[in-house]
Amino acid sequence: MKNSFKSADEVERAFYNAIEHKDIQQMTELWLDDKDVACIHPMGARLAGRAQVIGSWQQIFQSESSLVFQLQDISRTRQEELAVHVLHEVITTADKPNKPTTVIATNVYRQDGQGHWGMLLHHASISPRTVMERQHGTGHPVKLH
Repeated sequence: MKNSFKSADEVERAFYNAIEHKDIQQMTELWLDDKDVACIHPMGARLAGRAQVIGSWQQIFQSESSLVFQLQDISRTRQEELAVHVLHEVITTADKPNKPTTVIATNVYRQDGQGHWGMLLHHASISPRTVMERQHGTGHPVKLH
C-alpha cells in the first residue's frame, strides 16, 4: 500500500472514486498488501489474495460502462485497528442515470502498525429491492462491478 490513508472513511472515498474514474493505480494503492484481502463482486465468486482482487478490477475497468455511485444508509463500526462499513450502493451507468441498481456492500478496513488504513474486504450483493424491481419488470439488468 503506497498511500497513507488516515482513516477508513478516507479509504472508502478513494475506493468509490477509483471505480467511478476507472483508476487502477488508486485502486491498487488502497488495498492492503496482505494475503487475507478478499473481494466478492455482485453474483461473483470469492476472490482471495491481492493478485486476484486487483486483477478483477483491471478487467472491470476495461468495460465501456462508467458507473456512478450514490452511497446510502452507511453503518460504521470501528474497534481498534478494524473498521466495518455496511451500506447501500445505488449504482447507475453514465448513459442511463434514471435506471439505478441497488447493491448492499460490506467494506472492511484495517489499520497497519504505522497508523495507515487500507481495504481488507469488499463484498457486494444485489439488494432484494433490485431483485423485486427486476421480477416485476421495472428494473433492467445492469452489469455491475
